[in-house]
Amino acid sequence: PIGGFLPIELTEFKAQKQGNHVHLTWKTSSEINNNFFTIEKSKDAVIYSEIEFVKSKAKHGNSKTSIKYETKDYSPYTGTSYYRLKQTDLNAASKTFPIVSVNHEDITTINVRVYPNPNSGEFTVDFDGVNKNSELEINLTDISGKIIYKKHFQAGFEQNSIGLIPNEKLSAGIYICNLISEGVKFPVKVVVQ
Repeated sequence: PIGGFLPIELTEFKAQKQGNHVHLTWKTSSEINNNFFTIEKSKDAVIYSEIEFVKSKAKHGNSKTSIKYETKDYSPYTGTSYYRLKQTDLNAASKTFPIVSVNHEDITTINVRVYPNPNSGEFTVDFDGVNKNSELEINLTDISGKIIYKKHFQAGFEQNSIGLIPNEKLSAGIYICNLISEGVKFPVKVVVQ
């Protein structure tokens, strides 16, 4: 029958808070002529803006098996963010699915500074906005992402800075110093001269 086929069978659409971002996942059990998905976000569940396009993983937009998709929203609104999933097929017809929402009241902003920067390979990392007693990790990676230095510690009441002295002298170059809190990375570029 004409119009009897749904372009996709959606089995799940979820939004979950992870640290400072929202992890969006959805699953299809079948796809017919599917071109892409659009994730739309709203502050008031009335006016939506497009934040991400995700191409269909199905070969030529057709699939009879379950396919899982995911994306992240790194800038959710403080308060409630509303998300909806729109699917567009190869004929440019589209369908919008029911809304999911995430409340993000306790969004934290962590500021990380490194000084001196540039430096000779030893420096201090200063940070604020971290919850007291939260488990933190600091690591230093080179440009290729290889970890050169790593340290785990607990955020104290007073101590919001930590000295970084790698075991071996760092050669001149650019490094990335990451403060990791609750699985979220806060990177700072470090220049060693």
